[in-house]
Amino acid sequence: MSNNPYVEFAKLFKERENPNLMTVCTGKVLSPLPDIQVQLGDSIILTSEDMVISASLIQGYIDESEIVNVKMKLNNGDEVILITTADKQMYYVIDKVGAV
Repeated sequence: MSNNPYVEFAKLFKERENPNLMTVCTGKVLSPLPDIQVQLGDSIILTSEDMVISASLIQGYIDESEIVNVKMKLNNGDEVILITTADKQMYYVIDKVGAV
């Protein structure tokens, strides 16, 4: 810790400068459930471990321990709307991008 109060004051402003925020993005479905994969940009591939999928995109019954008789309303090539957590470690699949 610095003894200079001006340095400490400047550090407080620096911490507020770039807060981590949740962001909205889109991705492309490469494969549906149960082994869902969604591509972000050119190089990031998300798996089921990286995502929470909206119940409105899933038809069927999901048991706590396993996926049973589930049909996804998403298909290969569909574009989805995702919201990231502030640390970008988890993505929420909230809906499918609709045609205009």
